Amino acid sequence: MRWSDPLPALLLGAMLCGCAGDVPRTPAPPATEAQVDKERQYLLKHFFTDECMARLRKSAPEVTAKDKQGDKAIYAVEFPPNTLVGDGHGYRLQVSERDRLAYLHTSSVTAGWYTVHGPLPLWQCLQGALK
Repeated sequence: MRWSDPLPALLLGAMLCGCAGDVPRTPAPPATEAQVDKERQYLLKHFFTDECMARLRKSAPEVTAKDKQGDKAIYAVEFPPNTLVGDGHGYRLQVSERDRLAYLHTSSVTAGWYTVHGPLPLWQCLQGALK
């Protein structure tokens, strides 16, 4: 097996995504308006500072045009340039209802590029944070 093969990268990503540790993983609750509001508020404040979220971001592969991005988004969180990260990039996190899988859209207006990374299993991090 070579490190240029996708399998080692996927295995490494799977190991890094074990954010909840020994905590049993529960399915995401129904996406009621109140639940979505709690999730959105938490993500606005902690998406770039929470250690579990950082591991998810670092392990998420880049999605290409041929890759399917999963279910339709039920909500999105916008992070304009120069927010908590301070890198000048704009971020948009699109979250689906099923298992709260998300895709992180990153753009640079000045450099003219755009990338998408995911899926990020946000509920692994959110379930403990929103108790």
